[in-house]
Amino acid sequence: MSLFLKHLAKIHTTLKKLNNATGKYESTTKTRMQELTLQPATPEDLERLPEGDRDKVLILAISNRPLQTDETIEHFNKKYRIIQVDDFSGMSILAKGRFQAIGVEYD
Repeated sequence: MSLFLKHLAKIHTTLKKLNNATGKYESTTKTRMQELTLQPATPEDLERLPEGDRDKVLILAISNRPLQTDETIEHFNKKYRIIQVDDFSGMSILAKGRFQAIGVEYD
């Protein structure tokens, strides 16, 4: 993966809503396409995570559009659940992306 090459990836957002008639939660999933820079997580990225997540396959996703925790990135038939998002939009230090997210691979 290139450091600044942007990839078009699917982002899945699952929403849960309470059905007042049945009293059960119902899930709906929305999918959007978003340009991201994807790269392996660095050792510095791993230090920001809880110890239990450090031994898994992790990626760093950089985007100019917001990402949210628990969204899913699907790219090249692999899925990554976003476990941490940092918003740098108030700072002018990142020219390549204002939002950085760490995702963990899952089946």
